[in-house]
Amino acid sequence: MIVIQGAGIAGLTLAALLEKAGQEYCVVERAEVLNTIGTGLLLQPNAQAVLSELGLLREMLQLSTCVESMSLGACHRPAVIRWGNDFALGVHRGDLHSLLLSLIPASKIFLSTSIVDWKEHPLGVEVKLSDHQRLVATHLIGADGLRSSIRHTCYSSQEYRYSGQWCWRTVINAKPFDDQAIELFKGSYRLGAIPIGCQQTYVYWVSSHLEQDPVEQFVPDQTRLCLFGEKGEQLASHLTPDLLWLCHPLCDRAVRWGKKKVILIGDAAHPVTPNLGQGAALGMEDAWCLYRLLTQKQASAEALKRMRHARVKSVRRLSWWAGKFAHLENPVAVKLRDITLRCVPEQMIAKTQLRFAEGFSQGMYRI
Repeated sequence: MIVIQGAGIAGLTLAALLEKAGQEYCVVERAEVLNTIGTGLLLQPNAQAVLSELGLLREMLQLSTCVESMSLGACHRPAVIRWGNDFALGVHRGDLHSLLLSLIPASKIFLSTSIVDWKEHPLGVEVKLSDHQRLVATHLIGADGLRSSIRHTCYSSQEYRYSGQWCWRTVINAKPFDDQAIELFKGSYRLGAIPIGCQQTYVYWVSSHLEQDPVEQFVPDQTRLCLFGEKGEQLASHLTPDLLWLCHPLCDRAVRWGKKKVILIGDAAHPVTPNLGQGAALGMEDAWCLYRLLTQKQASAEALKRMRHARVKSVRRLSWWAGKFAHLENPVAVKLRDITLRCVPEQMIAKTQLRFAEGFSQGMYRI
């Protein structure tokens, strides 16, 4: 029996892979119901490779939008990165969650339940649940997100690294830029839009220099979006008073993988800032690699670390600096950034992204 705490993207991906392989497992989730919450995601070839293994890629293509290009940089003159078909899929997080959930029998998901204690056992890990059940698991998998309780019991240090930026996210019922995405910079602000399925667009707005909780007094509005010129005005025209904005600080934590048979994956192991659009994909990569280790009877926190640490640490570092790069305010630095983005051949940028994203799928069968 493998016990997975957390029914998010990483946890459900692992559960779906184990279900396909006929492995014994259960998913423990503290929520009372599994609602399709969230906003948008950009699924690149590494995430698509895992969906393909699960037999879900064709359905995902029907639920998503193939994002062919992105306007990136200063709002008055951004560079255009052309990816072409199928490199990046814009999808609502709830649709991805529902697809993964469709592969898992309801009887294997324990809702309104959490792990209150665990200890090492001759057969692996003895787990005590909040409903007083006791399970003996070969492995305990912490897939319980940014504030993972499993991580908390493994490590005393729980410090977050705050980027100085807050992000607001929502979904509008329009596709003002067709199949093109945007990410525009303007001083301490950043505006992004990614087309997703059902003729919708995932919109995000980021601001720096906000040390206090700004949820109430700083919700994005038409005035703030119009700062970004014509494209900002196009998005602003689709804002409605009933839009729900999700708001949170952008932060990350040091990469940790757990101890022995207690293994962390996804945001429990390595929450990264979302600037490269790789958060969900990294969790899906973790799930695939751990699944392979589990089926080959080689799984441990140390084994997963050997496979994953260098790649994840690199993404964490690059994502952090991508956020800083987008919010430069020194006039000289801003000018150099904008010139660099315009002068680097767009094919070079696209090929670099493709090489990284495909690097996982090309090596996913090597353990």
